[in-house]
Order: sequence, then C-alpha cells, then structure tokens
Amino acid sequence: MIQSLHIQGLAIIDELNIDFNSGFNVITGETGAGKSILIRALSFLLGHKVGVDVIRRGFEHASVTGEFLLRSGHEVLSFLEERGIPLEKDAEGALVIVRRQMNQKGRSSAWINDVPVTGQTLKEMGLGLVDIFGQHDNQKLMRPEFHLSYLDRFLEDQDVLIRFQEQYKICSGLFRRVSDVLEKCGEGRKDLDYQIFRLQELQEFEPGHEDFSRISDLIENSKHSLLLKESLSSILDGFDTEASPVNRSVWDVAKKLGRLAEKVSIQELEPLRAQAETVASELDALSFGLNRLLNQVDVDESAVESAQKRLFGYQELFRKHGVRDIEQLLVEYSHLKQTCVSKEEMALQLLGTLKELSQEAQKLQNMARELSTLRKKAGHRIKKSVEAELAELAMPGAVFDVAWEDTEAKTWMLDCTFFEDETLEQLSKNIAERLEMIGAAGYESAEFLLASNPGEPVLPLMKVASGGELSRIMLALKKALVVDADTCVLVFDEIDTGISGRVADVVGKKMRGLAETFQVVCISHLPQVAVYADTHFLVKKQAKKRSSQDATERTESTLVKLTREESTAEIARLLSGSEVSKAGLANAQALMEKARKMSKSPASAGKRARI
Repeated sequence: MIQSLHIQGLAIIDELNIDFNSGFNVITGETGAGKSILIRALSFLLGHKVGVDVIRRGFEHASVTGEFLLRSGHEVLSFLEERGIPLEKDAEGALVIVRRQMNQKGRSSAWINDVPVTGQTLKEMGLGLVDIFGQHDNQKLMRPEFHLSYLDRFLEDQDVLIRFQEQYKICSGLFRRVSDVLEKCGEGRKDLDYQIFRLQELQEFEPGHEDFSRISDLIENSKHSLLLKESLSSILDGFDTEASPVNRSVWDVAKKLGRLAEKVSIQELEPLRAQAETVASELDALSFGLNRLLNQVDVDESAVESAQKRLFGYQELFRKHGVRDIEQLLVEYSHLKQTCVSKEEMALQLLGTLKELSQEAQKLQNMARELSTLRKKAGHRIKKSVEAELAELAMPGAVFDVAWEDTEAKTWMLDCTFFEDETLEQLSKNIAERLEMIGAAGYESAEFLLASNPGEPVLPLMKVASGGELSRIMLALKKALVVDADTCVLVFDEIDTGISGRVADVVGKKMRGLAETFQVVCISHLPQVAVYADTHFLVKKQAKKRSSQDATERTESTLVKLTREESTAEIARLLSGSEVSKAGLANAQALMEKARKMSKSPASAGKRARI
C-alpha cells in the first residue's frame, strides 16, 4: 500500500503531505480544485514523462516522494533486490521510499531507498506497484485498436504473448537484412556493378601505406643521383662522341706540331707542342675522373621508372575516388570492401539468411496459432466476466461480445529473381506462406461489441455505448482483471463519469469490494461512491499571500483528511449543492450508515490480508 505522498512545487501545489490509509480512500472536491494533480504526481513519481510546465512558478524544481509498504514476498521486492537496492524487511514486508524530481531544464533524477535509478526502472517497478485507471481509459474503449490489448490481459499464459512479440522482432530484423540486400540488387544494380568495378580495380592495384611510402621515398632519394648521372653523361659525351672528340683533337694538334717542328726549325713550335700534349693528357685525366665518378653513382633506373609508373597509378586512383592522399584512398577501399560483394557472394549470404528466416518464420507461425487459441479462450472468459459484472452494475441482460478480424499484415514476399536461383526463390515463397496474415499483433484484431438491453443486436461500443455504460464496462473489466493481480494499489480517476443514482451506489459497492483485497484510491464526484470510503480526503483550491512581505495572492491547491463529521458535511454538499441543509445532512448520514452496515457484513469481513 502507499502510506504517504509528499509533493513540492508541482502545478498549483506549493507543498503537500498526504497520509493514506489501507482500504478505500476517496478524494472529492469541486471541479478545478486540483484533484487530478494527485494522479499526475503519482504518474510522475512512477517514471512517466511530464513537461517542465508542471513545475510551479517560483520553484527551481518539482519533487514527489512516496512511501510504499509492501507485503513479504511481493514481486516488486524481488525486482528491487535483483537491482541491488537495499531493503529493510520484517515479517510483514518492507518499506520502499521512492523519490523523483525534475528541474527547470527538464532533467529528472530518481531514487529508490536513496539509490539512484533510471526512469525506466521506475516504470518497470510501477507496473507491479500501482495501477492507475483514468478518464482517458474510457475513451480508449471507444477505439477498437486498443481492444486487443485489453483482451490480452485475460490470457491464461502471458508468456506466450511475450514470446510471440520477441519472435516477431527477430523475424522482422532478418527480413530487413534480406530486403536491404535485395534493394541494392534491385534499383541500385547499375550502381552496385560500378562499385564492384571500382573495388576490383583497387584489389588489382593493391594500394597500401608501406607501398606508397616506399615508392615515394625511392623517387625522392633518386632525384639527386639521376641529376648527377645525367649531367656527367652529358659532359662525357663531349669527350667520347664522334660529334665532339675534344681530347682526340688536342692529341692530333700535338702530333702535327711535332712533325712541323721536325720540318721547320722554329723555336716557338716546341713549347706549343709540349703545351698541346699537356692539355691532351689533362683531358684524358679529366675524362677518366668523370667516368670513375659516373660509375660510382648507384641508381636503378628501371626501378625508378617502375616506381614512377606506380606513383602515377596512385595519382589516378586519387582522382577517380575523389581523395587527396593514401589515407583517404584506403578508407574508401575499406568502405567498398564492406559494401560491395560479388553476386555469387551475395547469393551465398542470402541463402544463409533466408534459411535462418525460414526457420524463425516457422516458429512465429506456431506461436501465432497458439496465441490465437489462447485469445479465443480469453474472449469467452471476458464475455462471461463482464456480463456478470454488468448485471450487478444495473445492466441486466446486457450482452458483451468480441468480434474477430484477420490482421492486415505487412507483405513478407521477397523478390530474389536477380540471382536466378531456384533455391532462393523457393525459400522466399515459403517464408511468405508461413508469415501470411501475421502482423505485429498476431493473426487477428479484436473489437468489443455491446447490446445494452435484451433483444438488441450487438454493435461496436463506439456506436451504442453511452458515457455511463463505458464507465461500467471499464469497471467490470478492471474488476475481472485484478482477481489474481499482484498490484498493491488501484487508483481510479473519475471513471464514474456519466453515472448517478442507483448505478452510482452499485459502483461504490464495487469499489468497496475491491478495497477488501487492494488499497483503492478513487477520485470521485459522486456522494454514492464517497459514502463507502474508509478514508475521505477533500481537495480545496484557495488564494494565499506569497509572504508577509509580499501581499500578492496566488492560487494553491491543498488536501485535507476529513473527520467523520466533516465527511458527512462534504457528502451532504455533494448531494445538495453549496448550501448544506439539515435534510441534506440527514440524507448523508443515512447513506453513510447504510454503507457502514454493508461494510461490516460477514461477506466482507477479513479480506484485507493482501494489503
């Protein structure tokens, strides 16, 4: 049960402490007084999202703290222990303190027994702790798309539904994987072929960091040697080529001068001949030195030429792939490897995935059939249970039924014709046949039907049910669903809308009946419901001064626990209006006395052991 709720800085609440009792807690108040703010506070506490607009103006954050007393062995205690949250247990159970706050930036924080937890943890815990049932649930009854979820709560084995949903996700994931490959092979065939061509070109070239560095270093280091070798060769050409035989010509000059000196006795010829021989000798020495130096230059011209061709190949690849360096080229190469496979490789991959999908589709088909069988059984149970409850809720002879329709399932057909493989085609057809008509919800959808009076045809709720009838149907569903529930607290937010008089009294009795097994918190505007309360709270909205220094008034919502006399006066006000008369008080007292006698009847004694 929830023992207390502390609210601060939420909506029109400055600070509010509420101490609940076990049994039936009723909250009444004028329209707009802030009754439903309590529901918002409880929803926020249990992990539901809210906007920053709920933070009261002038507060840095909104916070809600709840204290829950859970009986020994409750599933929530096991849930908390599995997550390492400390619990102080005794023979009766354990106290769990939940706190959550949100600041002006929309950031929320939460703690369970002072241990920080996520909003998702709060939500999961809240499913086994509090069941909030609001006015919007009545509206859901008018929408057939929600009916199957209500019916599924009556399944004998909830695990079948959970396993089906998980299996559907597995099949959908495999189907998407196959579809993605087929899409690439369909509309993008030309693009795929081009990508494969680019990949093959790179595979043949085999680019790499070490290779690129090696040829770049080789070309850079050979530049000096090639320049020296080319220059020396050019110089030596002047000595050794026939076009410019420099040293040979000088030797010829020396010989001719010698012969001339033998024939003509001129003193000046001998020094000139000697000078020519010296020049020729020096030219020989120079030629020899240049040749020796040329021979010392070590450069593999063929290797350099090969490296230059490969460097040109790299530059061409840079241009084709729109990259600037080897790093970017290798990234592109890796990307192409991941995205491009050959047609044969694709077919092999598809074959493996399709076989896996075929097996999983068979499992899904079996689960869908099992789920359908359970749903049909649940449909019979919900019909009998709701009709029995409606008879007690002043709708005798009402007929409640479930209409079934086949699911409008997605298309599971896969077009594998691109691969021209009969095995792939056969697997695709097999999968489509197994998954035909299976949607995310299974083989079927459901819609609730109603005939309010005997002899009338059953029609969809949205066409025949009034507001009061919807409230009674929803209460009947809730009553049937909680028979074996492990929830601690049931919260009803004005689901008695649209009913009054004798029907309202029956609803009050039903609420009281639920309170014999669970703690019930009910926000209501009906005196016929409030008289059955164990504890009666009144919500008021009033204007208060901000402070002794600031005379400006602001609206604030408060909640008070009423005494027996105060409760009688409030019920009298609900019966007769703002002015409470003696007759109204007498009527209220009579209603409360009648409700008290029914509460003390033997049929209702000793049923609160689960609270």
